[in-house]
Amino acid sequence: MPRKSALRRGLRSIPFPAGDTRNGTTASGRKSSPIYVWEEFHVATVVVGGKDERIRAAELVKTGSAAVYNLAGKTTLVELAGLLRLSALHLGVDSAAPHIAAAVGTPTITIYGPSDWREWAPIGERHRVVVPPMECVPCRQKGCDGKEWSRCLDILEIGQVQEVIREALGRVFPTP
Repeated sequence: MPRKSALRRGLRSIPFPAGDTRNGTTASGRKSSPIYVWEEFHVATVVVGGKDERIRAAELVKTGSAAVYNLAGKTTLVELAGLLRLSALHLGVDSAAPHIAAAVGTPTITIYGPSDWREWAPIGERHRVVVPPMECVPCRQKGCDGKEWSRCLDILEIGQVQEVIREALGRVFPTP
């Protein structure tokens, strides 16, 4: 049975760079972050993001019985700030959202690849970073080989992200 506090204050997420999310699983067969969070912790997840992420978010949300809700492309920055303020945790990539979450007092897990977390990550013990284990990270490039994708984010193991989620949610929802 889900904990009532977990259902009231869920996870807000931009999950896509943490692996392929077709059918709610990664290429390695592991559950995507929002599905994993529901099944492991019974914490509802709201997927946020820009209008260009609506289709991928819709595919993720329809993947199963998990309490995952799609607000990608449906919020203004002010609404996003309000949503993040009500959240127990924000999981996402290096973008405006983790900084907004930190500004309103919500703990964050931020995935970094090309950008340097030492320069950009929210400061404090409530904020965690996930970095792919590659020597080129951070390269400070807009993508690999002059393209708009980053190999480091594609190869990031979702298990590495899940480990940090488990640790962070254990602090937010401690078990007696």
